[in-house]
Amino acid sequence: MFGERIANLKSRMEIRDEKIAALEARLLEVAIPSNGVAQPAPTFTPPSLRQVPQIDKPVGEQGGPSKPIPSLRNILLSRKWMFHFSPGGNGGRKPMTFLPDSSIGQGRNKNEHTWRLEGAKSDLLVIYREDGSVQNAFYYSDKAGKFDYIPDSRAVGFRNQFIEPI
Repeated sequence: MFGERIANLKSRMEIRDEKIAALEARLLEVAIPSNGVAQPAPTFTPPSLRQVPQIDKPVGEQGGPSKPIPSLRNILLSRKWMFHFSPGGNGGRKPMTFLPDSSIGQGRNKNEHTWRLEGAKSDLLVIYREDGSVQNAFYYSDKAGKFDYIPDSRAVGFRNQFIEPI
């Protein structure tokens, strides 16, 4: 139990350090412009929003006819999933189902309590804790057919979690 807690704390510290380094780099760009002319402060787009792959493109990468990807909501609701919540620690995993009322069915606990699709195209799966805070965020990889962890500054869960169909 303590090993998992330590791994969680280390993961959070790494995420924090990455965010601080990115923000410091941005601040230096603004504070010392190359042409010496003051520039307006840049708008910051979190990496989690910049790196999200598009899920509304055709699936034709493996050859054969292209067909549209079913809605992410339908994908979530139509299958049973295996949630790998500690892949770098003790290998913890559990079955999980997503219910139409945005609650977690099987696998529900205080850490994985409800879910919501977010993002400009509703292409991010965000899992919420019982207290309403964000546990983790995932994007759907249509090529791999699973949900992969994506950094989210609001999240308190382990890094590198993933959710795959059973």
